[in-house]
Amino acid sequence: MKSEVKFLTRKEVAERLRVSKSTVERMDAAGKLIGVVGYGNKKLYLESDIEKLLDDVCEQISDRKKAYARLDTI
Repeated sequence: MKSEVKFLTRKEVAERLRVSKSTVERMDAAGKLIGVVGYGNKKLYLESDIEKLLDDVCEQISDRKKAYARLDTI
């Protein structure tokens, strides 16, 4: 069974990440996001890449909370 590939526009990515479109552009320039040029020379991003980025950020936050909790026990 094929999984559906969905692309997001820069605006949709900004909304998902809760950042500005210019931040998305900076993340793209820094290599944190990889986009492809779609119709009308608009950058498009794989939804799965954005979801993975969000998962990674959530994991980092969770790890930091655990580390702070360990420090409180010392």
